[in-house]
Amino acid sequence: MRIRTASRHFLTFLFLLLVVSSASAEKYPDGDPPKPYIIKGRLTIQFEDEVSTESFSQSFGKVNFSLPSLDIILEKYNVYSANAVFPWRKEKPKANSGIYDLTRFWEIYFAETADENRLIEELLQNPNVRNVETVWALPIHASPDDPSWNLQWAMFPGGIDPLFYDAWDLETGSDSIKFANIDTGVDY
Repeated sequence: MRIRTASRHFLTFLFLLLVVSSASAEKYPDGDPPKPYIIKGRLTIQFEDEVSTESFSQSFGKVNFSLPSLDIILEKYNVYSANAVFPWRKEKPKANSGIYDLTRFWEIYFAETADENRLIEELLQNPNVRNVETVWALPIHASPDDPSWNLQWAMFPGGIDPLFYDAWDLETGSDSIKFANIDTGVDY
C-alpha cells in the first residue's frame, strides 16, 4: 500500500511540475486557459515489479495478460484493447540501476459507459497492479506567429493534424522554461 501511495504522489508531482513550470510562459488569446479533462474509457495501469507482460495478447476485442486474477477483471469490464505506454521500452532495467522501469505502464481501453471508479477500485485490489490512474487531456488552441514559419520543413496543413498550428497561441518561446513535453498526447 505504501508503494502505491508513493507512486501516486510521484506521478501527481510530475503532473504538477509540468503544469506549474509551463504556466508562466503560456498565453491565451481568448483570456481563458483550456480546461483539462479526463478521457472516458481509458486508464493507465502500473504493474508490480515482478509482473511480466511478455505474454500479453489481444484479439476479438479481448485483452489477456496471462494473469488470471487480472484477466477476470478486464473481461468483466469488457476491456477491448491495451497498449504499452512506452512501447520502445522492451526490457526491464537491471536491478538497482537507478533507471525507472517504464515497461510496467499500460493503457487500457473500455466502454465509456462502464463504471470507471469501480474498475479502478477492483484493479487497485489486484496483487499484480501497483497503481491505476485516469488519463487526462489538456486541449490546446493556436495559430503560428513565427516570422520564420515558411522556412521550416513539414509545417503545412493537410497532413495528419491540420490543427497543429494551435500550439503557437500557447507558447512561442521563453527563457523561463525549464521543462518541455513534446508529445501532446494526440491519438491519431
